[in-house]
Amino acid sequence: MSQLSGRHFHQDASGILLASTGLYLATFLLPLLFPFDLEKYLRFHYLKTREQTLALLDVFARDGVRRGLTVGNIQVLHQGSSICMMVLFGM
Repeated sequence: MSQLSGRHFHQDASGILLASTGLYLATFLLPLLFPFDLEKYLRFHYLKTREQTLALLDVFARDGVRRGLTVGNIQVLHQGSSICMMVLFGM
């Protein structure tokens, strides 16, 4: 049993090491791959598509209610996206 536990721990530790190393390398490589301000681009993109996304969530929720389906997760997603936009973008 201890061999299995040790092997499992080793796999978890190597995964964490690879993830942290990959993140460290990404901080240096991303500016080379994206020679523009990636944060500004993503902010613009998601603000641009925000209204469309919220409208689609409303359509999906109304359609689900009309069909007698559970739409709680869609409503949570809609509320969460509104809160997220306020926190991230001051809207």
